[in-house]
Amino acid sequence: MRASTHGGYWGGIAPALLIASLGVGAMFAAGSATALSGLAERDAGVAGAVFNCSIEISGALGTALLATVFAAAGGQRTAIGHTGLDGYHTAFATAAALLATGAFLANCLLRRAP
Repeated sequence: MRASTHGGYWGGIAPALLIASLGVGAMFAAGSATALSGLAERDAGVAGAVFNCSIEISGALGTALLATVFAAAGGQRTAIGHTGLDGYHTAFATAAALLATGAFLANCLLRRAP
């Protein structure tokens, strides 16, 4: 799916937002279960707080990183012949690559339940 200057909300943006919201919801449930599994009950509050803080910090750092990629890829150019979408394409490709890398590392590094 690519952003275009002639695309509409329902055809271009809404499907991606729906897919992203389903993925984020699944990630929160699975992440909480993983962060809290195998801990003593007295440590659950601290582990939950660390998990929630890591979500907030990673969101802020991810936004800063992707905004930098967007700007570096020409997201601010609007001269003749440029639509300003070059930065979006590069930022979304970078986000997809980071997501794939994170999924691979999680699959390799997390323990499997017996």
